[in-house]
Amino acid sequence: MNKISIILPTYNESENVLRVYEAIKKVTVPLKLKYEIIYVDDNSPDGTINIVKKLRESDPNVKYI
Repeated sequence: MNKISIILPTYNESENVLRVYEAIKKVTVPLKLKYEIIYVDDNSPDGTINIVKKLRESDPNVKYI
């Protein structure tokens, strides 16, 4: 099975990162899809990258640039 890559640009998205992550997991896990979520943080001043880093600690499918 192939892996899908979901690439999400983020800028000041600290309020939405977890919501989008949970929505993606809600679809991918039941379908048993191999996936990776790649967050591209554009140097957000609101701490978006800190939330993404915490997600990465608990989910190896999360990556960030």
